[in-house]
Amino acid sequence: MNRERIVTSFKRRCSHWDQSRHDAYLMASDGLTTQLLRLGSATSRPERIDPSDLGFTSTRATLAAANIRRPITSPHGKKTYTDSSWIVQVTPESITVVELETMNRLSQWKPADKGTQYAGREILLADVNQSQVLVVLSGRVLLMFILSDIGELVAIRW
Repeated sequence: MNRERIVTSFKRRCSHWDQSRHDAYLMASDGLTTQLLRLGSATSRPERIDPSDLGFTSTRATLAAANIRRPITSPHGKKTYTDSSWIVQVTPESITVVELETMNRLSQWKPADKGTQYAGREILLADVNQSQVLVVLSGRVLLMFILSDIGELVAIRW
């Protein structure tokens, strides 16, 4: 039986955090996979891109995706946030941070990568704000991630 998959969520993404009114990408997930469209001008057609070309996961559903601001730590230890081209994608198996300007994957975290403490767990729920990523793992584990100045994910367990 040939069944059409229905898109279950859209996540509009910009090329930078401070350009929230100028969408550059559309990430669509149907519950099984993720597709990525690059949006051009109002008169051009969207261009389909393989999400893996930008470092994102395409073979799993996207639970959350958002632009995120880049932290900057002063010599005195004070943290501020600035505009960036960083985007976070959360799937059931990973959290990925990509810099769109360079199309480089800055970091990726997988529950299985952290040894036996999270082995066999999956990300069930996720949300992203301008500076943090919050995930719930199977087994009722709540983790919050912040980003370092170079885009590395740093886990904080509650």
